[in-house]
Amino acid sequence: MNLPNPKLIVMTNPDEYPNEGMHISAMFREGLECLHLRKPNWTAAQLQALLAQIPTEYYERIKLHGHYQLVPQMSLGGIHLTESTKASFDREIYSGIAISASFHTPEAVIRSELPLQYAFLSPVFTSISKKDYAGKGFTAPKASFPVIALGGITEETLPKAFALGYEGIAVLGSVWGSAHPVTAYKTLAAQCLELL
Repeated sequence: MNLPNPKLIVMTNPDEYPNEGMHISAMFREGLECLHLRKPNWTAAQLQALLAQIPTEYYERIKLHGHYQLVPQMSLGGIHLTESTKASFDREIYSGIAISASFHTPEAVIRSELPLQYAFLSPVFTSISKKDYAGKGFTAPKASFPVIALGGITEETLPKAFALGYEGIAVLGSVWGSAHPVTAYKTLAAQCLELL
């Protein structure tokens, strides 16, 4: 199912996080439109165990960064292609499923011929979750799909991201690095509403 293009996307912590399913469910109840489930070192069974903690009514708002076979099996919202999975991606197998992808230069976004719902471009600002991942200050490139700013999105940089032409933002460190992830999400969501 293709949901409307989200303005605020939350990415999961790549590692195990205490009470993660509870926090994710609370964010959905507070209006989260889209969650990117990214656990690069997890098995499919581990992902299924986390998903089991989230009400199925929210599954269509979840995109997976790996173990793509779970998307049709569990009626999830789509798949996200990383640099390592773009080349081996088989469009025919996942026909009709919403696709997004990550890019690290504006030129790569512009050149992409993938049928994308939207794309991440990073790092726009210096990353919170990845040490020594310096921001590039990219202006949003013109593409046939919406471009989402990723990297270093905080209350301070969020307005700058929209000023650079991005149609949405994706957050990780500013939410999961907080002692209260749901509150951090709500603050950013409220700020998005004020700016749009």
